[in-house]
Amino acid sequence: MPMTIRSAGFVIFRRFSDKEDADLPEYLLLQASYGEFHWSPPKGEVEYFEPDYLAAVRETREETGLTSENLKMGFDISQTIDYVNRKGRKKKAIYYLAELLNDVPIVLSDEHQIYKWFPAEEARSICLYQDLSKVIDNFETFIKKGEWDYIYGDVNHGAKPDVDYEKYNFDCPTCGPQPEAPTTEITGA
Repeated sequence: MPMTIRSAGFVIFRRFSDKEDADLPEYLLLQASYGEFHWSPPKGEVEYFEPDYLAAVRETREETGLTSENLKMGFDISQTIDYVNRKGRKKKAIYYLAELLNDVPIVLSDEHQIYKWFPAEEARSICLYQDLSKVIDNFETFIKKGEWDYIYGDVNHGAKPDVDYEKYNFDCPTCGPQPEAPTTEITGA
């Protein structure tokens, strides 16, 4: 039985106050320079014995030039998707959420030909894979409800609140990926 290939990366968003709709996050997507020229967040294969979160940091630096100095990284907020790549190999992609802290230039690797910041709706529609669209949608809901700012904001009100991982279909940092569940719409409380 062929081994599943693991990859890890970040869904990176930004919010800048100099824009008219500063509260609406934009998501960084990179267009591949090969195959179907698909758009996706920065991610890449996890190396042997490398922790997923370190692979996400390394791949993001390699593919965009962004480092921990440029990003607020949420390592306990992640989503995992399983898929079969264009070569028919089973893959597991772990996406963490990160916020761009400063407007720095993106430096692309040879694997990508262009990058663009998209509002959530456009980001979801341009993604070739529906599972990736759901990841962006779940992260967008998490951000809009203020939970990202509460947990990772500059002003933290004591201990981190309990994150309802199942509600957002996030992976539990202790238990790992959530079991496959039917798609449910997240509604406001």
